[in-house]
Amino acid sequence: MKERILYHICTANISCGNAVYHIASAIYHLYRETLWQFSQIADRILQNCKGERKMKKVIRGKVPLLTSNGKTIVPIEITYDDSESIANPQTEITLLYNGIEYKGYGADYLWIDTLADLQMKLPKDVKLACCMTCRHGNMCPYGNNENELFCTKDITITSKEDMLDLFDQTDPFEERAVASLDFCEDFLYQSDDYYTYNDYFYQLSRKMANK
Repeated sequence: MKERILYHICTANISCGNAVYHIASAIYHLYRETLWQFSQIADRILQNCKGERKMKKVIRGKVPLLTSNGKTIVPIEITYDDSESIANPQTEITLLYNGIEYKGYGADYLWIDTLADLQMKLPKDVKLACCMTCRHGNMCPYGNNENELFCTKDITITSKEDMLDLFDQTDPFEERAVASLDFCEDFLYQSDDYYTYNDYFYQLSRKMANK
């Protein structure tokens, strides 16, 4: 059974004349549903005035770490702005481990480069252990939503074509969808020895090579 240990929050300030509306929405589910709910509130306000919409997205929760002393679960926060689009969200991830705050930075709305940057800053014996870093955590071959991956721990994926076949023949959105920071006991770290349709290990390898 996977551990779903995130709750999702959207906040925004909408300026309308001399007034500023502060709104928020939260849901314990995949992030796209939070955004839909949140957007309905924001759009109703904007219909009544010519306002400027600036959305700050925040996800708070916990993430497992694998350390030399075993698994531990720590607080994590993911923050970024996308007032106009997801083209340049400037993602920031903050993690608290052993009383020390670690921060990762990136510009990928799927958080891949940010998580890789965060991993580089953690102690050498500490690894992020979640669906995004797991060999079974695959992306959608037809396009991605933030905070959404597809678990293939019960089958072997050897290429993008395998993922295409999976999506063409089944409904993975219902059966396999997981959040990027979910975790289960079947976790196995990504490596060159096993194909995963996911860019995390590639991003991490690039950062390690450029260190």
